[in-house]
Amino acid sequence: MLMRKGSEVILEAQRAGRIREDIRPDFAIIGFLSLVAHWFMSGHHLMVETTDVKDRQAHDREYLDFIIRVYLRGLAPE
Repeated sequence: MLMRKGSEVILEAQRAGRIREDIRPDFAIIGFLSLVAHWFMSGHHLMVETTDVKDRQAHDREYLDFIIRVYLRGLAPE
């Protein structure tokens, strides 16, 4: 259900010119979900080497905000 609805939303945005047309909607959903899932499985272990995290929830929100900004810019039409 999530994949179908997400793909429909992306397809509508592609038709409206808000998302580039040369990507598969289902791949866009899978890619985004994979970035988020990876963070919760391994991200904190990787960050230990570079960052002293005192507030894990704030750190999670900061990462999600970063991924949304970077991912959406990459989906924008050229």
